[in-house]
Amino acid sequence: MNPIADLKADALRTLFIYIVPGAIAVLPWLCFFVHEVNGILGYADEHQPLAAVVLLLLCLSIGKLTDGLGTLWEVNVNDARLTRKSEFPNFQSDWQRYIRTAFIHEPVAVGYIENLTQTLKFELNVGAGFGLFAAGQIPLARILENYSACHGALVVLGALAIAAFAFWSSYGTSYVLASVRKWLGEGIVLQGADAGS
Repeated sequence: MNPIADLKADALRTLFIYIVPGAIAVLPWLCFFVHEVNGILGYADEHQPLAAVVLLLLCLSIGKLTDGLGTLWEVNVNDARLTRKSEFPNFQSDWQRYIRTAFIHEPVAVGYIENLTQTLKFELNVGAGFGLFAAGQIPLARILENYSACHGALVVLGALAIAAFAFWSSYGTSYVLASVRKWLGEGIVLQGADAGS
């Protein structure tokens, strides 16, 4: 076990799952705030390390909020759709059995599920982030002189299209996760000379 590698993996996971979606969501709102609060850029320039930490914490915090919005989508849309599918008659019990399972020999599928879960979190968080980004175009339109209604509509439609794609993609990821959890619940195949030990 390599603690430095684990720390790097956790840092990258945090970056992609929380900070990137948080930065997407906060960008138009931050531009509006900087425009409205006199002297904030000068203060940030004089205190760059503090400004960087505050910006990082802001993106992380908003990223955690997008995670909550993404979880609402996962539960109320993705899981609700999967529960109605005939190939998952025991969707909830498969999930509950999986989270209660302890493996003596960890199957390959566990690592696959971890990667899929990270992908799902990213898709959901980015979808929510672009939704908040689209909403942020309203205050931006008020302060930007060259921000035409056509330009604003294109930016909003683009952001909403990316959000819709991210949410649509998350359903496919949820489907694969449900399939793998179901297969794991049906039994583990042990291979190799030491499989029985």
